[in-house]
Amino acid sequence: MEYRMGIGWKIFAGIFGALCIAGAIFFLSKLLSSSGRIPVGVLLFAFVFCVGLGGLLWLDTMRTLVAVTGKRISSGKSTSYYVSLSPWGRYTADDEVSVSKSFYQSVHTEESLRIFLNDGKWGVPWYRLRR
Repeated sequence: MEYRMGIGWKIFAGIFGALCIAGAIFFLSKLLSSSGRIPVGVLLFAFVFCVGLGGLLWLDTMRTLVAVTGKRISSGKSTSYYVSLSPWGRYTADDEVSVSKSFYQSVHTEESLRIFLNDGKWGVPWYRLRR
């Protein structure tokens, strides 16, 4: 399952968070002007709602889990280490990734890894693998 947030979603999350805070301030000012005090439950609800929604939009959408489907070593003038990854995100076929020797030795077939996909300056995607 993919959890990825592109730049459009980051902008949306920022605007939505700002609107949520502005709405909470407006709502609380209306409550203050009518009764003179704010019920604690309303403050708690507004805080939990804004923080919870922001957390869902920001943190959970930045991570993708992929499985290692194979490993291979290529020898020639130099030695290269590759791991094959299960399909994920916009990559619908198995993908082979060049990794360092230490990373190659530390992962095993069928192990799940976290992958972080980013768009480069000119739209060229790049990603990082983490255990």
